[in-house]
Amino acid sequence: MAQRPEPAEGATASPEKRSRLLKGISMLLVAILGIVLYHNIYQVEFVFDSVAFIQSFKPVHHLWPPDYLIVNTRPVPFLTFAINHAISGSNTWSYQLVNIAIHIANAILIMMVVENTIRYGLHRDEELRSDGWWIALLAGLLWLAHPLQTQSVTYTYQRQESLAVLFYLLAIHFFILLCHRDSLARRIAVLVAIALGLLSKELVATAPLLILWLDRAYFSKSWGEVLSKRWGLHLAAWSLLSVTVLQMWLHRENYANSGVGKTAYGTWWQYALTQPGVITRYLELLMWPDRQVLDAGWIWRKTWDEASGEVIPFLVMLMITIFLVFKWPRIGFLTGAWLIVLSPTSSVVPIADAYFEHRMYLPIAFLAILFVITLRSMSRCATGLWKWRGDRKIVPLVACAALVLPILVALSAATIHRNSQYATAESIMKDNLAKCPDLYRPRYTLALWQLSKGRRDECAKNAAILVNKFPHEAGSYSLFGMVLLDMGENRDAALMFQKSLEIAPDDSHVLLNLGDALIAIDPKQAIPSLERSAELNPNHVDTWYNLGRAHWLGFRDAAKAEQYLLRGIELPGPRNASRELLADIYALTGRIREASLLYDQVLDEEPSRPGVMAKRQSLGEGLR
Repeated sequence: MAQRPEPAEGATASPEKRSRLLKGISMLLVAILGIVLYHNIYQVEFVFDSVAFIQSFKPVHHLWPPDYLIVNTRPVPFLTFAINHAISGSNTWSYQLVNIAIHIANAILIMMVVENTIRYGLHRDEELRSDGWWIALLAGLLWLAHPLQTQSVTYTYQRQESLAVLFYLLAIHFFILLCHRDSLARRIAVLVAIALGLLSKELVATAPLLILWLDRAYFSKSWGEVLSKRWGLHLAAWSLLSVTVLQMWLHRENYANSGVGKTAYGTWWQYALTQPGVITRYLELLMWPDRQVLDAGWIWRKTWDEASGEVIPFLVMLMITIFLVFKWPRIGFLTGAWLIVLSPTSSVVPIADAYFEHRMYLPIAFLAILFVITLRSMSRCATGLWKWRGDRKIVPLVACAALVLPILVALSAATIHRNSQYATAESIMKDNLAKCPDLYRPRYTLALWQLSKGRRDECAKNAAILVNKFPHEAGSYSLFGMVLLDMGENRDAALMFQKSLEIAPDDSHVLLNLGDALIAIDPKQAIPSLERSAELNPNHVDTWYNLGRAHWLGFRDAAKAEQYLLRGIELPGPRNASRELLADIYALTGRIREASLLYDQVLDEEPSRPGVMAKRQSLGEGLR
């Protein structure tokens, strides 16, 4: 009897080598697609929050001392902003390069999570295991290319979302690995990833729950097995939520000021009524992303009558999800996990902005996986019905790829186009208004940007539209007043600011602008509004500058003017106007040396500031 030949040495390893090669090619494909999709964002400007919290935010303009780790609620992203600023200053290329790298890394992590869950899960479907790599690849590509992701990548400041998701996915990845082969290092890695995620954004607070559910759905036969095998890890993960609780308590004023937990828009119940409509819109954009906007101006639903048409379909969807969770736990996990991730912003905790596209950044992954698995199941069923006699393994792959490819091309084109709209504040707001012409805030934001760029006529047109369309909004009159103030029409500007204050009497910025307008008319009349502005917001440099200016011009009170100007100089912000005015007062009152020192400080920061060099030279070169 002929003896079967022994396999050549290393032949048994060839399937593993092929698997590694396929993974490497898949990751390279994801990286190439990511670069292609976002190749046009390197020149995107800082806009809106990116200006306020990166370009103009002094703590991130130096790596040491690390004030950015203390003064805000999300220290890890701000550490990365500080590193970017050290590399490229106010040039956006390094920021965007990091954003793209994070997005690509997240897509690769999604692929690894999907494949390892299929490989190490308790199911006995060997054909599913063999298909794991291409299911992971197609899901990762769809997630990577979807234009809903642009807000988290192209809008620089929203790196907070993508970076938090990076740690979220790392925690899930290490958890899956330890389910396969437990070790102390992997347990520590899970906990460190969750902690870093919590210090990046609050959405990671859902990670302990999601990981617990993942454990039960894919890696344990019962809740008893979950607790007996990994109770310590789950308990430690849940205990890390104290990090978020501590952060929120230490920065409770920041949260309140940003409209988290309590807003003027409505109650927690009204927010809950509003969210089913928001979630429905997210799903609509997921399937047909043609109405993406930066600012949707989502209107809160105040009563059941307003919300019932959105709430009832959502409740039906929720009941179907619950049914799937109990009937088919693994499919139920995918249908419900995205809602878990979305829950911090789409449940009962009121947030001033009820809707933002970037909140779907991670939830899209679960829906993309569900979509690919559904396509695979349908193609396998079709193969069985057609009694296909060929390779039954290759047919589902070919069928799914044929269906996914045109979708992927369409999504990629939409993403590249969407990125171009983020190029400037003007382009993103004009796109916003083209899709939602009747919204207040996008037009107000565009007009304010136009005024900052010296495009007064365009700003005036938008300000007039705001006053006509939104007469109940204090900002409409405030903006019109700013245009008039810029034109030197101080009396008319003061009337507009007073009209704004009738609607919102405690707006410190409007009180400041009113004081600025009144100084040119009668400095003494400006003092009450400026004092009220200082009372409401004592940290605004311009308020103290104008108070000093009003007391000097109105009463020639050098002592009072000095008191207020020194208060402004102590604050962070543009202080040279206060320094220059105080130096002028010192020069006129005979305090020459002090005036000279202040002029020198101004020139050190702004060597070309008009007129200061001449004033400094008039005091005498010997005082330098």
